[in-house]
Amino acid sequence: MADAIRGFEESVDFCSIQFGAEESVRINSFLDPRPDCSTVVIVLNRKEKLLGDLSKRSEACLRLKDVIQLSEMAPNPLPDEVLHLIKIYAPYCFASLHSKRWKRAFSVSHLAQSLDGRIATSSGDSRWIGSLGNCVHAHRMRSLCDGVLIGSRTLQRDCPQLTVRHVSGQNPTRIIVGSSVDAVDCLTQASPDPILLVGADIQNQGDGVRSLRLRRKNGFIPTSVILKTLHDMEIYSVYIEGGAITLSQFLKDHNTDVLQLHISPIMIGSGVSSLLLPPIQSISASIRFKSHLYTPVDDGIMFIGTLKRTWK
Repeated sequence: MADAIRGFEESVDFCSIQFGAEESVRINSFLDPRPDCSTVVIVLNRKEKLLGDLSKRSEACLRLKDVIQLSEMAPNPLPDEVLHLIKIYAPYCFASLHSKRWKRAFSVSHLAQSLDGRIATSSGDSRWIGSLGNCVHAHRMRSLCDGVLIGSRTLQRDCPQLTVRHVSGQNPTRIIVGSSVDAVDCLTQASPDPILLVGADIQNQGDGVRSLRLRRKNGFIPTSVILKTLHDMEIYSVYIEGGAITLSQFLKDHNTDVLQLHISPIMIGSGVSSLLLPPIQSISASIRFKSHLYTPVDDGIMFIGTLKRTWK
């Protein structure tokens, strides 16, 4: 499995994916005029072989559609586990390209929940609803994205590090949405990498924390404004990890480009709901997905979907 998958900028025509110590993958892109559709050529090279030795390489041609759907355009010789990994993670190598077209950060929301839609017990215990495989997945996604975002309540409750530890890769900019960061020590002690506090009335910035003041509307900072501002700061992709209020706000505003929902095979009963969305009167008003897929993660399963919306 890959140690890391690196994103690439518009000026670069390929990215590298590392598979252990022996193999590497180059992804060459030939972009379709539509922002959500590209043709991708995957080239697998053994490290000990020369890059230009065509007899020692394997190719796979895949079609990227609806941001997350990679389908094979022809039979390919890649091992199944390699092809699966590429299909799950390679689409996010294009996040910066989508962001630059839309003039806002590309957003991916992730959460782990029980079968009955809980992210914690009534007492707040949430370890471990997600499995180790889900944790590795989250760290790999952090390494793929420019920023990782949580709400200040999640910071105070969970004291996360928000760094890349289970895979090799660069730490993203850590973004906290709230008015203060009283629990910032867990972040500063984990890494000297940047911390960005996004709020309307910032009361306690903390050492090593950069503040970004944005105006509220109806009690919340509009998620569209957050994504636009992050884009202007050259944070082109953001991984949203919690909590329920923050995730729900992005989802409600249709500012979640991809939702990754890890479903663990447990039932909690009364507890903290994974999402807090306003009630609707008709099923026709429900949030729907343009495309989706399911992938196994340890003993659970992950739903990955793109919201049904008009690309901008």
